[in-house]
Amino acid sequence: MNLLIRWVWLLEKLNHRKIECVDILKKGVKKMHFNNRKLDIWSRGEITDYLKVLLKKDQIKDCQHLKIDEGYLHTFKTECMKQYASRIPADNVHTDPSAGGAPSSYFWPKCPKDCPYYLKSEDFYHSLNSEAEEISNYKSTSDNFNKVEQFSAPNAWAEIEKDFEVSKRAFGKKINFVKNKFKRNIIFRDIAQAYFFAENSFNKPAVILAGGVIEELLRLYLKHKEVSPSGKSFNEYIISCDNNGLFKKGISKLSDSLRDFRNIVHLEKEESSRYTISKATAKGAISSIFTISNDF
Repeated sequence: MNLLIRWVWLLEKLNHRKIECVDILKKGVKKMHFNNRKLDIWSRGEITDYLKVLLKKDQIKDCQHLKIDEGYLHTFKTECMKQYASRIPADNVHTDPSAGGAPSSYFWPKCPKDCPYYLKSEDFYHSLNSEAEEISNYKSTSDNFNKVEQFSAPNAWAEIEKDFEVSKRAFGKKINFVKNKFKRNIIFRDIAQAYFFAENSFNKPAVILAGGVIEELLRLYLKHKEVSPSGKSFNEYIISCDNNGLFKKGISKLSDSLRDFRNIVHLEKEESSRYTISKATAKGAISSIFTISNDF
């Protein structure tokens, strides 16, 4: 009888161990699934793979305007070149509040159901990472410099209105808190020049000018609202606007590259051609000016 009891006890224990082993194997498989761990945002391939998941979930569309671009600290992020997709905070990537070892924030795009700019890509995964647009739009340096000599601000604003559907007059009304006439003209001039630079593949000057315009607009807007920021930096202006609820969505739509534009323009960041600022980032920087102005 005692022997029978021992056999029953042994069988129950073995069965219990079997269940434990199955559970461990299941957990192991779950951990290996990249969607259930922190994604490597320094890997273009891993970002591409996760976008495939979002495509199956109908969060994004197979649109030619979605591009994987390089951002702060050489991480990869997804941008809508038309700045029409909304941005959902990512909880599956590593971020650093101090922005020292990783971006302070990270977002995944969410395409609207009826996007007026949707343009189906025949090879979505290739177009996400393609630089074909920049290659096809490439012009020799000498030709571009010849265009600089022929630059016309009125012509640039006419093109801006076509591209971003914002006229100089309409934008001027948005920034009516800028009372100084000279300051207003400087802002108009810098936006026109930033657009010209971006269109002719002078991407770094375009980001510098666009970032400078946004920084000055935020500073003047905070002054107009009688809000004193804790510091005199671009990031402090953004934090002050967020903390005081001055914007509905404009600030949140700022790309990480533009938030850290003072960092990405340093020469030491350009270790190779891979790390240069892209045209998509340059155009996105200009678009951000008008996105923010809608909340003024």
